[in-house]
Amino acid sequence: MYYGVVVIIGRVNVGKSTILNKFIRKKLSITSHKICTTKTNIVGIYNTSNCQIVFIDTPGVNTKMINTNYVYKYYNNIHNVDIILLVVSNYWTKYEELILNYLKKVNKPILLVINKIDFFKKKSNLLPYLSYLNKKHKFVDIVPICARKNHDVNILLKVIHNYIPYGKPRFPSYIITNQSYKFILSELIREKIISFLNKELPYTIKVKILYINKLRNIYNISAVIYVKNNSQKNIIIGNNGFLIKKINFYATRNIEMFLNKKVNLILSIKFNY
Repeated sequence: MYYGVVVIIGRVNVGKSTILNKFIRKKLSITSHKICTTKTNIVGIYNTSNCQIVFIDTPGVNTKMINTNYVYKYYNNIHNVDIILLVVSNYWTKYEELILNYLKKVNKPILLVINKIDFFKKKSNLLPYLSYLNKKHKFVDIVPICARKNHDVNILLKVIHNYIPYGKPRFPSYIITNQSYKFILSELIREKIISFLNKELPYTIKVKILYINKLRNIYNISAVIYVKNNSQKNIIIGNNGFLIKKINFYATRNIEMFLNKKVNLILSIKFNY
């Protein structure tokens, strides 16, 4: 058997969470075009008949996060991983430079993943970028993919397999994450709030699952959206309750896809957390 730990690192909006979800084939890590969607490390566990890989999706790096406190908080266990996936998109920025400079000190194999290659209109346009990246560091490999369209994600998995050592699995084969169901469901709801609200609001709100009751083939789920003030509450409710109904509808669909069961979701809004 093989067992290994892989950390997924990169700046905001390069598709780290989408990559994790494609590996696990479940929405564990929420996605959005807005920055700071992932606020904590998300663990996904990939299983085959002879291999278990623990993937750790980390929050994306932006201007406010490039400091030692951020690195310590989210990357402090990086010395215990077997391989680092450094995810970039179709262009290299100062954030990749800063991340790479830190990773070089860790002395772990770094696999560079170029996501969103669909942004290159011609494959020939990708070649100069590959050449440029190849000079940045002695990466163990460079794999171009498009996670959103599921292009070459399986190739990336095969490459990762090459660096997974022999070892005994730490988790039962039926487990896909060490996160609680309540945490995952609260994140699925938060994703829809982020999708439908103005960018200044989502990062101050939190979602908490109060209870999950299964009655026959239906999950009854009650959740609270915590806000700071009445203004935020009114924004989430929307005109005649339109927005909260919309959030509820699409969050329910999200949760039903995750649980593979019918869901009755009840949302309420309260102040503070």
